Amino acid sequence: MSTLLTHAELLALSRPVEPRKRGIYFLIRSGAVVYIGQSAHIMGRISIHAGEGKAFDAWCYVPMEGSMDAAERAYIDALDPELNDDPITRRRRGLPSAATVGRRRIKTGAPR
Repeated sequence: MSTLLTHAELLALSRPVEPRKRGIYFLIRSGAVVYIGQSAHIMGRISIHAGEGKAFDAWCYVPMEGSMDAAERAYIDALDPELNDDPITRRRRGLPSAATVGRRRIKTGAPR
């Protein structure tokens, strides 16, 4: 076992807790942005993504005040992250919307 850090060394490594980071966040896997989202409490949202099993090994964020919708959309359109699956992104990729897929299942009677 390695030597324990001293109290002073631990304090030197500490960082202040930032109150509710707010902005656009980016989940990164192997050097590529794989998901972009927005949140008024980024740390909590990142924890939720990790608990849901989203595969990422790093993250970053851009702090923002006010509405984040336009900035989030611009980043998604520019970077096209593979895990974003909103209706606009699906349409741009030539995929049917989730609602359309759901209606087809009902019409064809295919199992869900």
